[in-house]
Amino acid sequence: MDSNDVHRRWTGRSGAYSPEYYAYYGPNETSEMLADAIDRFAGSDPSILELGCSSGRHLAHLFEEGYEDVSGVE
Repeated sequence: MDSNDVHRRWTGRSGAYSPEYYAYYGPNETSEMLADAIDRFAGSDPSILELGCSSGRHLAHLFEEGYEDVSGVE
């Protein structure tokens, strides 16, 4: 399976398994917990990398909270 096949399988999912549906949920308790932990333990203006970020909803929440250097890798 090449990277194009993987991309098609990922974007072709539907319903509760689609990236758009998952992103719709927005921030949740995990998003808040991550923001609190970063506030508590990271220095000012941290670089944040989330591994396994899926649609990036936690990163979107962190960005909305004022963190500017956020990246994710699925």
